[in-house]
Amino acid sequence: MIFSGKKNLRVVVGGGDGTVLWVVNEMIKTGIDLNSVPIGIIPFGTGNDFSRVLGWGGKFTNWKK
Repeated sequence: MIFSGKKNLRVVVGGGDGTVLWVVNEMIKTGIDLNSVPIGIIPFGTGNDFSRVLGWGGKFTNWKK
């Protein structure tokens, strides 16, 4: 339980729905309180359903011009 009880823990996940689900499940298995840890999600998944449902869009837009 390496991260249990740590203060100021933050999680950033780069991936798709499966990656986000895997990270959340691992956090639960290790006893991390999901209500006390902010989770940032960088939507790099193939389908990006999670990103689309939240209204973030379905694919990366090239911001360089």
